[in-house]
Amino acid sequence: MKSLISYIIFFQFVYSQVFSDISFIGSRSVASAGSLVANPKGEECVFYNPAGLTYSDENFSFFYGKTDVFNQKFLTYQYFAFKFPKINNLIHSFAISAQNLNTDYPFDTDDFGSLSGDLSRETAVSLSHGIDLLKDRHSTLSIGYNLNYLNFYQAPSAGPEGDGSDGL
Repeated sequence: MKSLISYIIFFQFVYSQVFSDISFIGSRSVASAGSLVANPKGEECVFYNPAGLTYSDENFSFFYGKTDVFNQKFLTYQYFAFKFPKINNLIHSFAISAQNLNTDYPFDTDDFGSLSGDLSRETAVSLSHGIDLLKDRHSTLSIGYNLNYLNFYQAPSAGPEGDGSDGL
Protein backbone atom coordinates (compact mmCIF):
# COMPACT_ATOMS: atom_id res chain seq x y z
CA MET A 1 0.00 0.00 0.00
CA LYS A 2 2.86 2.38 0.82
CA SER A 3 4.47 1.75 -2.55
CA LEU A 4 1.17 2.50 -4.33
CA ILE A 5 0.87 5.83 -2.51
CA SER A 6 4.51 6.60 -3.32
CA TYR A 7 3.89 5.93 -7.02
CA ILE A 8 0.79 8.12 -7.04
CA ILE A 9 2.62 11.02 -5.39
CA PHE A 10 5.62 10.61 -7.71
CA PHE A 11 3.56 10.57 -10.90
CA GLN A 12 1.47 13.49 -9.71
CA PHE A 13 4.64 15.60 -9.62
CA VAL A 14 5.92 14.20 -12.92
CA TYR A 15 2.73 14.94 -14.88
CA SER A 16 1.81 18.30 -13.33
CA GLN A 17 1.59 21.25 -15.66
CA VAL A 18 0.11 24.71 -15.66
CA PHE A 19 -3.49 25.27 -16.72
CA SER A 20 -2.61 28.21 -18.92
CA ASP A 21 -0.16 27.59 -21.72
CA ILE A 22 1.28 30.99 -22.56
CA SER A 23 3.51 30.24 -25.54
CA PHE A 24 4.98 33.68 -26.15
CA ILE A 25 7.70 34.12 -23.55
CA GLY A 26 10.40 36.53 -24.64
CA SER A 27 11.01 38.55 -27.78
CA ARG A 28 12.44 35.62 -29.71
CA SER A 29 9.27 33.55 -29.38
CA VAL A 30 7.06 36.52 -30.28
CA ALA A 31 9.12 37.13 -33.42
CA SER A 32 8.79 33.49 -34.50
CA ALA A 33 5.10 33.17 -33.53
CA GLY A 34 5.89 30.78 -30.66
CA SER A 35 7.64 28.17 -32.81
CA LEU A 36 10.71 27.62 -30.63
CA VAL A 37 10.10 24.01 -29.66
CA ALA A 38 12.27 22.49 -32.40
CA ASN A 39 15.23 24.86 -32.06
CA PRO A 40 15.39 26.35 -28.57
CA LYS A 41 18.43 28.30 -27.46
CA GLY A 42 19.04 30.45 -24.44
CA GLU A 43 17.43 30.50 -21.06
CA GLU A 44 13.85 30.74 -22.38
CA CYS A 45 14.10 27.15 -23.61
CA VAL A 46 13.14 25.95 -20.11
CA PHE A 47 9.58 26.99 -20.97
CA TYR A 48 9.50 25.17 -24.35
CA ASN A 49 12.08 22.41 -24.64
CA PRO A 50 14.67 21.91 -21.87
CA ALA A 51 16.94 19.98 -24.25
CA GLY A 52 18.01 23.40 -25.54
CA LEU A 53 19.89 24.03 -22.29
CA THR A 54 22.74 21.95 -23.69
CA TYR A 55 23.42 24.62 -26.36
CA SER A 56 24.11 27.26 -23.74
CA ASP A 57 27.50 28.61 -22.79
CA GLU A 58 29.38 28.51 -19.50
CA ASN A 59 27.80 31.65 -18.03
CA PHE A 60 25.06 32.27 -15.52
CA SER A 61 22.00 33.84 -17.11
CA PHE A 62 18.75 35.25 -15.83
CA PHE A 63 15.54 35.80 -17.80
CA TYR A 64 12.56 37.73 -16.42
CA GLY A 65 9.36 39.16 -17.81
CA LYS A 66 6.00 40.53 -16.78
CA THR A 67 2.99 41.25 -18.94
CA ASP A 68 -0.72 41.91 -18.82
CA VAL A 69 -2.24 39.17 -20.98
CA PHE A 70 -4.30 40.65 -23.83
CA ASN A 71 -3.47 44.07 -22.33
CA GLN A 72 -5.95 43.43 -19.50
CA LYS A 73 -4.85 44.79 -16.12
CA PHE A 74 -6.52 41.95 -14.20
CA LEU A 75 -4.58 39.18 -16.06
CA THR A 76 -1.00 39.50 -14.84
CA TYR A 77 1.60 36.98 -16.03
CA GLN A 78 5.15 36.84 -14.63
CA TYR A 79 7.98 34.44 -15.39
CA PHE A 80 11.67 34.01 -14.73
CA ALA A 81 14.37 31.50 -15.47
CA PHE A 82 17.85 31.11 -14.02
CA LYS A 83 20.34 28.99 -15.94
CA PHE A 84 23.36 27.52 -14.22
CA PRO A 85 26.60 27.40 -16.23
CA LYS A 86 28.01 24.20 -17.66
CA ILE A 87 31.07 23.15 -15.74
CA ASN A 88 34.10 21.86 -17.69
CA ASN A 89 31.97 21.13 -20.79
CA LEU A 90 29.93 18.46 -19.06
CA ILE A 91 26.97 16.98 -20.90
CA HIS A 92 24.48 18.19 -18.25
CA SER A 93 22.82 21.61 -18.08
CA PHE A 94 20.43 22.80 -15.37
CA ALA A 95 17.98 25.68 -14.90
CA ILE A 96 15.26 26.68 -12.48
CA SER A 97 12.18 28.62 -13.56
CA ALA A 98 8.87 29.91 -12.27
CA GLN A 99 5.66 31.13 -13.85
CA ASN A 100 2.77 32.95 -12.20
CA LEU A 101 -0.59 33.83 -13.73
CA ASN A 102 -2.79 35.94 -11.49
CA THR A 103 -6.40 36.93 -12.10
CA ASP A 104 -7.43 39.71 -9.79
CA TYR A 105 -9.88 42.53 -10.09
CA PRO A 106 -8.94 45.30 -7.67
CA PHE A 107 -11.43 47.78 -9.13
CA ASP A 108 -14.77 48.93 -7.77
CA THR A 109 -17.66 48.80 -10.22
CA ASP A 110 -21.23 50.04 -10.14
CA ASP A 111 -22.54 46.66 -11.31
CA PHE A 112 -20.62 44.33 -9.01
CA GLY A 113 -19.37 46.49 -6.14
CA SER A 114 -15.92 45.91 -4.70
CA LEU A 115 -14.17 42.87 -6.15
CA SER A 116 -10.76 43.35 -4.58
CA GLY A 117 -8.64 40.24 -4.19
CA ASP A 118 -7.40 37.31 -6.22
CA LEU A 119 -9.99 35.43 -8.25
CA SER A 120 -7.49 32.76 -9.27
CA ARG A 121 -3.75 32.29 -9.10
CA GLU A 122 -1.50 29.59 -10.49
CA THR A 123 2.19 29.22 -9.83
CA ALA A 124 4.52 26.68 -11.40
CA VAL A 125 8.12 26.14 -10.29
CA SER A 126 10.29 23.93 -12.48
CA LEU A 127 13.72 22.37 -12.34
CA SER A 128 14.97 21.71 -15.87
CA HIS A 129 17.71 19.37 -17.00
CA GLY A 130 19.21 19.08 -20.48
CA ILE A 131 21.52 16.21 -21.49
CA ASP A 132 23.81 15.99 -24.55
CA LEU A 133 23.60 12.55 -26.15
CA LEU A 134 25.54 13.25 -29.34
CA LYS A 135 27.54 16.24 -30.51
CA ASP A 136 29.75 15.98 -33.57
CA ARG A 137 30.55 18.09 -36.60
CA HIS A 138 27.35 17.34 -38.49
CA SER A 139 24.68 16.76 -35.89
CA THR A 140 23.58 17.09 -32.30
CA LEU A 141 21.15 15.11 -30.23
CA SER A 142 19.96 16.05 -26.77
CA ILE A 143 17.06 15.36 -24.45
CA GLY A 144 15.61 17.28 -21.57
CA TYR A 145 12.94 17.16 -18.92
CA ASN A 146 11.24 19.39 -16.36
CA LEU A 147 10.30 18.52 -12.79
CA ASN A 148 7.30 20.73 -11.99
CA TYR A 149 5.56 21.88 -8.85
CA LEU A 150 2.11 23.40 -9.40
CA ASN A 151 0.10 25.48 -6.95
CA PHE A 152 -3.41 26.61 -7.92
CA TYR A 153 -5.76 28.83 -5.93
CA GLN A 154 -9.33 29.69 -6.78
CA ALA A 155 -11.45 32.15 -4.81
CA PRO A 156 -14.66 30.92 -3.18
CA SER A 157 -17.76 30.83 -5.35
CA ALA A 158 -20.50 33.43 -4.95
CA GLY A 159 -23.11 30.68 -5.06
CA PRO A 160 -26.17 30.35 -7.31
CA GLU A 161 -27.81 33.49 -5.87
CA GLY A 162 -24.68 35.61 -6.37
CA ASP A 163 -24.73 36.92 -2.81
CA GLY A 164 -22.22 34.47 -1.30
CA SER A 165 -24.78 32.11 0.22
CA ASP A 166 -24.37 28.43 -0.65
CA GLY A 167 -21.03 29.13 -2.30
CA LEU A 168 -18.11 26.72 -2.29
